[in-house]
Amino acid sequence: MKTYSAYKESGEDWMGSVPEHWRVERLKDVCEDVLGGGTPKTGDERYWDEGDIIWVTPTDYQDFEGQETIDDSKLKITKLGMTSSAARLLPIGTVLMTSRASIGDAKISSAPLTTNQGFMNFVCGTKYQNKFLFYIINSSLGYIFKNIATGTTYLEISKRVAKQEKVPLPPYTEQTAITVYLDKATADIDTVIKLKNEQLDKLDDYKKSILHEAVTKGLNKKVELTDSNIDWIGKYPKHWKLMRLKDCSDYIQTGSTPPTSVSEYYENGTIEWFSPPSFEGELELTNPAKLINEKAYTDGELKMFPANSVFLIGIGGTIGKSAIIRKPSSCNQQLNVIKPDCRIEVDFLAFFMKIYEDVIINIAQFTTLPIFNQTKTGLLHIVVPPQKKEQKEIAEFLYSTMKKIKSERELIEQQIEKLKEYRKALIHECVTGKRKVTSD
Repeated sequence: MKTYSAYKESGEDWMGSVPEHWRVERLKDVCEDVLGGGTPKTGDERYWDEGDIIWVTPTDYQDFEGQETIDDSKLKITKLGMTSSAARLLPIGTVLMTSRASIGDAKISSAPLTTNQGFMNFVCGTKYQNKFLFYIINSSLGYIFKNIATGTTYLEISKRVAKQEKVPLPPYTEQTAITVYLDKATADIDTVIKLKNEQLDKLDDYKKSILHEAVTKGLNKKVELTDSNIDWIGKYPKHWKLMRLKDCSDYIQTGSTPPTSVSEYYENGTIEWFSPPSFEGELELTNPAKLINEKAYTDGELKMFPANSVFLIGIGGTIGKSAIIRKPSSCNQQLNVIKPDCRIEVDFLAFFMKIYEDVIINIAQFTTLPIFNQTKTGLLHIVVPPQKKEQKEIAEFLYSTMKKIKSERELIEQQIEKLKEYRKALIHECVTGKRKVTSD
């Protein structure tokens, strides 16, 4: 790695030493202007109806995830809406940085636009390259802003504070060389990250196919199959049984929530109580939402379910997710509880229910939220080997296979994190002069 011949202290911890010929200046002195944003009065249709001026809010970033530039917004405002508020029309090339909620995320405008007050906007001129500032914010300065943000209702960075923050100022030609180098280097790293994410997607598809094949067709590839006439099950071994859940379960119920107004129900609790956030993708539940006191149970305010029951989320954004409990536990009313009868190995059932995670969301009744109650749960079909020995063999095979897939996924995820860390470190080295970049 090439370095400069001489360095000096910048006076800023995050910057450290910088090349001796570089300057360190305040943002207000390297930018033509530093501007906030604003929101026209929402009740006045003159400010919004038929508006054609782009008005960016932090949520608009979601539509431009992974992109360096932004040129559109869900909501538009009128010229009157802009002039009647603190919103200002920002030129192409302005560096937009979120200053509330998710602080320090930067993008560059590729169209004239305005923002709401959740942004600090840096208009770069002839002294500072917008792409150079973009790299500084996203690699280093954004984290500094997060740490020094203040507020009572919510944390934010004020324009006064943002203007005073110091940044490195190399000669303009060096800024150009650095941004050109980083554009190529980060694009190469992003390409590898994209390939790694594609590997994860393929691994997920493989996992689903292995799971579906095992629980609907078994491990014997030569077995005679018959058609279930159910799209998401397909063909299954002729000697297996096609049943509804309610016909092979001791019961299907929902949980309950003890009154939160009775504080003693929640003091020194020992009973594990699960809710949708407890589901983390594993086959077994280990992260209870709360521990409930036994008094809630004795008072009839808490339902208890035996070990080796299957909990299924029946409402909300994570509807369809399922997992086993390994000891007597409880849950809230958003979960359906399936207690299989003596013919069904719970591990086999739990694996089978995993194929419903992508199905239930599509067949649930929609109102304001997708809902799948215990009656509908009971009508779900499963195919089951008549011998529990075969059910156990399938479950053991899947445990072993899923463990290998999980290990492979974790390895790829670690590789992605290392690439992201290297990308960030590389940018920091370049924009602070630790790594010398030349145009030749």
